[in-house]
Amino acid sequence: MLICMVKETNKIIGLQYSSAEGKLIQDAISKGYKSGDIEEKYISDNDFRKIKSSIPINVITKAAIVSREIKNKTINGNLPSWAEVEKGIDNAKTIQDLQKIIKKMARVIYWLAKDKED
Repeated sequence: MLICMVKETNKIIGLQYSSAEGKLIQDAISKGYKSGDIEEKYISDNDFRKIKSSIPINVITKAAIVSREIKNKTINGNLPSWAEVEKGIDNAKTIQDLQKIIKKMARVIYWLAKDKED
């Protein structure tokens, strides 16, 4: 997990489960923070659980919403429509044709079961 915090106070002002480095810094600067006053760093899930109660609820809620949006976008990008699945299965001539469809569907099922992209 990537967090953004105020250096002087260690106050967490942003977090994301999936984010490009620098994105949280840009968000904080757009809210009026000075780049020299904030830092971005990765923390483990264990460290996050330890400090979770000190993070403002709006920061956690926003991170959860962004994470869900990214997840949905990736799932929708990998999951073919039912018409495509049915057509692909009906028109499959080789095992490789079937493997392509099964692999896309398996990726989505795996992610849903694990609740994160691997």
